[in-house]
Order: sequence, then C-alpha cells, then structure tokens
Amino acid sequence: MIGLISCQKKTIENKVRNNVLSEVKIDNLTLSDDELGFGCITEYYRKGEKMHDEIYVQTSSKDDKAWINYISINGKKEIFYSNNEDTKMAVDEEGYNLRLENEHYIVEIDAKISEENMQSDSALASGILTITRKSDQAKTTINFEGGTAC
Repeated sequence: MIGLISCQKKTIENKVRNNVLSEVKIDNLTLSDDELGFGCITEYYRKGEKMHDEIYVQTSSKDDKAWINYISINGKKEIFYSNNEDTKMAVDEEGYNLRLENEHYIVEIDAKISEENMQSDSALASGILTITRKSDQAKTTINFEGGTAC
C-alpha cells in the first residue's frame, strides 16, 4: 500500500512539473533585418541593463497595414499582430496600456512616457510588461525601459 501511494504521488508531481505549472520566461530577443518593417520601431529592454537585453520589438508590417510585435517566451519567438486601435486599452500624455494576444499568450504593457522629442519623432518609456499563458494562466512580469523612434 505504501508503494502504491508513493508511485501515485511521484506521477502527480511529474505532471505538475512537466505539463501544468512550468514557468513563463521572457528571453532576450534577436531579430533579423528581414523581420523589421519601415517607419517607426519600438524597442524595450530589461530595466537596468543599459539597453542591451532586448525583450520586445514592435515594427510596422511590410504592407503598413498593421504592427508586428515580437517577444521571445520560453525560447520561442512569439508574434502578435495588431493595429493602433485594437490593442490600446488606455492612452494619455503620460503613457499607454496595450493588450496583445496570440494563440498561446496575452501580453499587457503598462508604459509611462518619460521624455519626448518632437524634432526626432521619438519617445522614451519605461514600465511593466506582463505575460499570461492562456492554457494555465501562469503569469510573469518584467520591468522594462526603451522607446520608440520614427
């Protein structure tokens, strides 16, 4: 009887570890020139890493009809498509909130604008990026800094 209970406990622990509650990890992102569109680009980096560890990029699509958003999650480059109106939850002169979604994840970006330069058409921002895995609602957050240039 003790052997049966022990085997069942190990099976349950392995299931939780291997399938259900695995960590959601944001990895550094690498893109090729072919993946970048023309025009404006937004790049976010891990806060405090002096803009070396890129974690998020938003760029225009090749046909200029939408935005392409890239994030590397658990070693896989995830792509989220959006346009200006379908993802913005709130926008004002101090910052913005975006919600992006693909088949596997929900990404929420809460950004505060720290500096704008109208002459160079750029802005610096910092904030929190939250990723939720749809299958089990596992979640992770990361502080970011970066900006947008056009």
